[in-house]
Amino acid sequence: MYLTLHSQYEQRTNLAKFEGSNCISSDDYFGREPRQQPRSYASGFNGPNLYDIKEGVKDGVTKVAGRLSSLATDVMSSIQVSHHIRLSLVALF
Repeated sequence: MYLTLHSQYEQRTNLAKFEGSNCISSDDYFGREPRQQPRSYASGFNGPNLYDIKEGVKDGVTKVAGRLSSLATDVMSSIQVSHHIRLSLVALF
């Protein structure tokens, strides 16, 4: 019972510190020192080159389109050959 009341008191006291605040961090809530990112990481970060990404996607789409076109051509050729064979067989009989 004492631990529960004591724990509730601590929670209320801790929350009272932040009354009127717009936001708090977990470091603030738990009383830890704020962690800082090393400057070298923050300033040395280079994002991906968007031009390279665009060109890579463009090349990939071009390859896929070429393969689909080739596949469609093969299917149409197969249908035409099959149709030609049927017509030849019908002509024989």
